[in-house]
Amino acid sequence: MKYVDTNPRYSGIRSLVDQIPDKKAAKIQQYILKYADDYKKGGLDVVA
Repeated sequence: MKYVDTNPRYSGIRSLVDQIPDKKAAKIQQYILKYADDYKKGGLDVVA
């Protein structure tokens, strides 16, 4: 897999994300998924 910076002027957060253990990442994904349907309906304004 090749990673591409979306904006090469900024270093991004890849180095930080790489430090998150897989189990923690899975918990974060589970939490965020609770809001997926609302986000699809109206974006961040609906979720906040």
